[in-house]
Amino acid sequence: MATRVSALEAARDLEELLDRTQERRESFVIVRGGEEVGRLIPPEKPSGLHARELLPLIRSLSWPDPEFGRDLEILHDEQSTTPRDPWAS
Repeated sequence: MATRVSALEAARDLEELLDRTQERRESFVIVRGGEEVGRLIPPEKPSGLHARELLPLIRSLSWPDPEFGRDLEILHDEQSTTPRDPWAS
């Protein structure tokens, strides 16, 4: 649950709030005049792969079956063409 702090307190203690958000992954609701005006939350941790992890992953994949290329050609042929841009010269 997020800790509520006044806008004045957030301005005065911003560095501390940022440290707590970064180091302890705490969240804060910033309130002014009794109303919520903002939130300070830790960023989501990246869930993607690093580039160095990609090559071994690609090498571990199997080759597509022979029908795959034919399926791509069929999909390509069934796509409508993009109309020519009348403004392009």
